[in-house]
Amino acid sequence: MRVALVAATSLFLLMSCGRRPDAAVACAANTETAPPTATRLDLVEWGGTMAGTLAFHSDREGRHRLYTFDLASGRTRRLTDGVAHHDEQPAWSPDGRTIAFVTNQFDGRTFDVAVMDAAGGPARRLTTDLAHERHPAWSHDGGEVLFSRESDGPMAVFRLALAGGAIDPVTHGIERAMMAAAAPGGGAIALTRSGRCGLFVAVQDGRGVRPLSPPALDAAEPHWAPDGSAIAYTVFTGGSTSDIAVQAPGSQSVRVLQVAGMTSLRQPAWSPDAAWIAVSAAPAAARPENRDLVLLPASGSGPAFRLTSGAGSDHAPSWRP
Repeated sequence: MRVALVAATSLFLLMSCGRRPDAAVACAANTETAPPTATRLDLVEWGGTMAGTLAFHSDREGRHRLYTFDLASGRTRRLTDGVAHHDEQPAWSPDGRTIAFVTNQFDGRTFDVAVMDAAGGPARRLTTDLAHERHPAWSHDGGEVLFSRESDGPMAVFRLALAGGAIDPVTHGIERAMMAAAAPGGGAIALTRSGRCGLFVAVQDGRGVRPLSPPALDAAEPHWAPDGSAIAYTVFTGGSTSDIAVQAPGSQSVRVLQVAGMTSLRQPAWSPDAAWIAVSAAPAAARPENRDLVLLPASGSGPAFRLTSGAGSDHAPSWRP
């Protein structure tokens, strides 16, 4: 089943770290692109034996904690045990040995970036300021962690070097930049931007600014495919509803994936072989919100699979490489 989508801002390729004088031109570009169409997938319960592991955070036992889901066995394992704090937004390192995440366990007030061994164990704090840090993501070589920070000004993207701990800004002068994702091989950073020009992917090769998604789409949460061939991102379609879009950099063709019985698909994460996209999904009848992990075929062919169910909301899936 295919339906037309209508929404409100855009996702772009920004070819430098800061806002350029030609940004206004990019905002006006691509306005004649036809709205994308969506493929609606049937939803079935997971019963497969595919190898792979997802990390995610959930409030299924009260406070937000980190968990893993093993696709082959269907088993869920808790990684963190805090009872007085929240651990959120896990991200596997490229070598699969470490998980970066955000937590408020250190001062009880703000979220800091931390890392832990993927098998479990104590967290090592990476940021120590009083700002709120969110959305950790690894550089392509595992030497840096990208993250969003909100302190005295609008949220911006920074990079932290694991060797030495130096923190440097990635975005300069871009109002409210967040949710960064590094491209495979380096040289490109996808990020969400809130403002007049919509949402941007930052590519640091100095080639200028060009739009990625149609400007009619209200888009966020970009994530690169492991082979660099496409970017998946969330498309907000009104109210609390959202779908997943898949688009190749430099292409105006957008494929949108929806799931029968699910009104909100968010936080896409590609599988290592780029064949699947894991998302956090809310059923249409969920009151209060009860999000499950769902697996989408990236090609749009075949059903979607519900991986988790039950009480609580499961968020921010991340595949082990």
